[in-house]
Amino acid sequence: MKEIATLLYCVFLILVCFRGSCVNAKDVIPGVEKQGYSELRITDSHYMFVGFRGCDTGDAACVEMTGKNPAGVPTDIVACVGWPFKGVTVRTLYK
Repeated sequence: MKEIATLLYCVFLILVCFRGSCVNAKDVIPGVEKQGYSELRITDSHYMFVGFRGCDTGDAACVEMTGKNPAGVPTDIVACVGWPFKGVTVRTLYK
């Protein structure tokens, strides 16, 4: 019984820590385009510690992109993605 509990704990820990790897960065683009952004290009993606990269701690992945906002101005974008039940939250970066 102890072995089963340990196994379940390990599986749970892996799912919590690596759930962002279930998100395909290219699948984020349609969600960002629906919010009015265009000419999107993925520059980087992060799957661990996304809370330190501008996203909420409940998000699974952080995808950094460049593109044009709805006003047509070039901007840097962070798309925070949840898995499995959260959509995409778009944030713009300022440097």
